[in-house]
Amino acid sequence: MGGAVTRKDPRADCGPDLAATTGVGRGAPSLPELRRPELSLVVPIYDEEETLARTFARLTQALERTGLEFEIVGVDDGSRDESARVLYGLAHRDPRVVVLRNRNNEGKGSAVQKGVLAARGRWIATLDADLSTDLDALPRGLELLRGGAAVVLGDRHRPGAEVLVRQPRVRGLCGRVFSFLGRRLVAPSVSDFTCGFKAFRRDAARTIFSGLETPGWAFDLEVVAVARSRGLSIAPLPVRWSNRSATRVRLPGDAWRALVDLLRIATHYRAGLYREGRGAPRARGNPGAQERSGTTASAPETGGRRSDSTGLP
Repeated sequence: MGGAVTRKDPRADCGPDLAATTGVGRGAPSLPELRRPELSLVVPIYDEEETLARTFARLTQALERTGLEFEIVGVDDGSRDESARVLYGLAHRDPRVVVLRNRNNEGKGSAVQKGVLAARGRWIATLDADLSTDLDALPRGLELLRGGAAVVLGDRHRPGAEVLVRQPRVRGLCGRVFSFLGRRLVAPSVSDFTCGFKAFRRDAARTIFSGLETPGWAFDLEVVAVARSRGLSIAPLPVRWSNRSATRVRLPGDAWRALVDLLRIATHYRAGLYREGRGAPRARGNPGAQERSGTTASAPETGGRRSDSTGLP
């Protein structure tokens, strides 16, 4: 588990086969009319067709209340249901919705990573599609970023947090064990690694997520490991949280994989492999196995139209 890590930029997975369009459907604005958003919200999605329309309506209302130009980046992680069709419909009606789609189920970490690296906002936040975290975390997280934090971690355990509906017993136990080991091996000051709400300055987000190599639920720990290794400031944000969905955790297999990933991340962190200059991450998934639809705009990283879209909860 020690030794050098062979890594590759994950954006290499999104090569010529990546589908990119400007606007979706009639009435979408032309490229010159699009403005770079100030805030990007990345939402990983897996089998959420029944709730997606309501979820995106609530997200849009919450984001409009911030007064910022925004985009919602929905990343369908190879859903078996009609989530992708619903997402494309939402993007058709609102050019602020961007759709990324993995043809295969790669894992929550992979979906979040690709969404963050595709995001164009000055501030980038992530949130679970079931909206377990109350949306008042958005403006409060932005205030912490404006105040100088590079990374904001939603926290269900700090004073001021409120858990209204708890997780099922086994799932909660898995999360507590994961957090205990994460504190012991990587970050003693972090009390909640796996809350779905996180927020980042754009530069910090690109630094962290271009250095991730964990496609599954343990990616939350790797986010913290990379941030600490690069000297980025991390601020906890007590949140109001309710368990809202059936667990996606398949025991014992997923728990075992998360433990293996946790030990690998801790080993790499202690060996200094996440420090700047140690290379780019390993590629994951199949090249060209991602589709993209939604609005695009000129981006400094590419000099033209974007094509680089790239738990234990």
